[in-house]
Amino acid sequence: MHRYLKLVFCLVIVSCTKTQTPEEAAKAYAVQITNGFTGRGGVLITDEHVIGDVSLVPSTGETQFIHAGKAVNAGLQKRDGNFGVLIARNAKLDGAAIGNSSTLKPGDILTLQSGEDGTTVALKTAKFTAWRIHKGRAYMEIDFIPPKNDEGTGVFGPDGRLVGLLAFTLGDNLTYVLPIEYLTTGPQALTTKILGAKEPSAQFIKMRDEAATKKNQELLPPPNYKRPRVEQFYSRKALIGRIIMLDKPAAEGSHTKPIKYQIEAIDQLRARRTIAKGSLAAKSQQWVLIPEDKKQELLKNVESQFGADYINTQISPYEWGELRYRIPFSLFCSKVTEDEVHALTLTLADERNSGEIPFADLVNICGAIEESEGDKLEQEWNMASKSTAAANKKEKKKKKGKKKRRR
Repeated sequence: MHRYLKLVFCLVIVSCTKTQTPEEAAKAYAVQITNGFTGRGGVLITDEHVIGDVSLVPSTGETQFIHAGKAVNAGLQKRDGNFGVLIARNAKLDGAAIGNSSTLKPGDILTLQSGEDGTTVALKTAKFTAWRIHKGRAYMEIDFIPPKNDEGTGVFGPDGRLVGLLAFTLGDNLTYVLPIEYLTTGPQALTTKILGAKEPSAQFIKMRDEAATKKNQELLPPPNYKRPRVEQFYSRKALIGRIIMLDKPAAEGSHTKPIKYQIEAIDQLRARRTIAKGSLAAKSQQWVLIPEDKKQELLKNVESQFGADYINTQISPYEWGELRYRIPFSLFCSKVTEDEVHALTLTLADERNSGEIPFADLVNICGAIEESEGDKLEQEWNMASKSTAAANKKEKKKKKGKKKRRR
């Protein structure tokens, strides 16, 4: 009888609330949702339900998630964009306690279990830095650089309760967490049938409603020294583009040194071969600073979103400009086939690189005879070869003659 009364006291008075450290919770409830090749993050919220990024889950709804190194079969129960709920097949696990994100204050330490494709999984911490608005929703900004494929990972507050899921990243130390309330509160919430109807706190309602009035407000990726942004075009004679980037001043900046390039061909079995590799000649690249008036406009926009500290520490120490390049077709087109796709990688002198720039139709680009945006940029940048300039002039003269005949 004494034991029974003790249990009733626990259920009625204390509700047997879980008391776990953030580290214990992150480790206990983290899962990875997988399609067999790659994965996304997720977190257990009941003894058989997972909430997380389900963008890889097929339309049939059948998938697996990995928990504590073991694969568990699961099915998709409900989806809301990239986020959704999975129900485990024949598994009895345990679920995280749901927290209140609106009680967080800048400087609070958040905890998550992070790992790329289920390997080298480790507990990580991140500092909550600010609330941000993106496309009508309020997000928590944290100073964390997530590995690839960590979207959907559960994030735990200082009290060990689940406060959100990793949503997206815009660069180093600029990662955004979707508050858990968007997925667990309100009549249309993903978890209503599982956890019951839950009402958000008054603080969260105020924040949510304010964000909803700014549907068109979008966080724009700020310039990032470690991750140059590439815009790729082509002319009738070359691949042409620009690397929009921050760089060190001329004496030590990588923009004063040749760009290395590599073009690979990839067949249907994913076998690769290099068809061109080398360094661009000095005449095939040029560095141009962003005009001062445009720079000030961009800085004003960055400051409004990320604050003056971001500009002082991440932008002001560097020059901001675009490194233009031109890769002549003569270096690689003779080796391009229609049975392969292709990828270009550009590497700066300090080893920063563009990542792979894919081409599904390089064989058609190599055979291009129509004038394109790349031709105009070649002329504007004064990077066109003499033969290209002559061909462009002849083409314009031909078009002009056609117009006269129509009249």
